[in-house]
Amino acid sequence: GISTADGNRAPEAFLESLNALREQRGNPPLSLSNVLGGATQSLLEKLIATGELEDPGRSGEATAAVLAAAGYEAKTFVEAMVQSAGDPHLILERWIRDSPESLETLLASEFRELGVGIVDVDGSPLYYLIAALSFDDYYSPIVTDLEDLTAIRAELLEMVNAERRKARVPLLRLQPQLNRTAQDYAEDMLARDFYGHDSPEGTTVMDRARAAGYRGRRTGENLANGPESAAEVMRRWMASKGHRANILSHHYREVGIGVAIGKKTDGYRILWVQCFGKPRR
Repeated sequence: GISTADGNRAPEAFLESLNALREQRGNPPLSLSNVLGGATQSLLEKLIATGELEDPGRSGEATAAVLAAAGYEAKTFVEAMVQSAGDPHLILERWIRDSPESLETLLASEFRELGVGIVDVDGSPLYYLIAALSFDDYYSPIVTDLEDLTAIRAELLEMVNAERRKARVPLLRLQPQLNRTAQDYAEDMLARDFYGHDSPEGTTVMDRARAAGYRGRRTGENLANGPESAAEVMRRWMASKGHRANILSHHYREVGIGVAIGKKTDGYRILWVQCFGKPRR
């Protein structure tokens, strides 16, 4: 590695210059990540030691695995290398003039963090830059959106009723006990890592609705695992014959909606539940 003051300052200098270029493009700034920086440095040293640095077949999956082993879980990332002595600001000026395509990859709007590795090769510093979006940063705005249950329920109800209006069936209304049934079940599936219409104890949607105080004559349920927005889950349900049938059924007049999101050992999980009901009257 490089032990000079310039070497230690290089990550900040690259960050400043890259962020100035990103600002010109209307893209959000990057920040330096200690975890990503450490992983980038380790990866660069490994690539040099193993001779893989010049391997054109080196895979992004291998890089992602090294980053994950170092504690950085990347949703997406790009790598770029440059070898040059001198001030990083001037290096970037030359870089964007001589090889703009490779530099532009670091300026893409989706990235939020930067890691910089530095190794001295034949008396000249080799810089290895990784711009990345972590899973935590990717899911942060999604979590914020999905935790606003009132807004999510209103949005999904509007989409459901738009489809029912086209099908000329009566519109649905939100029902408090069905909302509770749906939300409790979404949270239970998330907490206990299961998925399906029957719980591990064998309870059905009717059992769960009864336990929540619902006294309707009939119930139905739609589930989804993974969609990141109300629009996405609605598209998926409408593309499935069984789910679509529930959404458009003339039997139902009421609905409850639940969504749970959380980080598990194998990544983030998003669970959606729709509980349909037919009141007694």
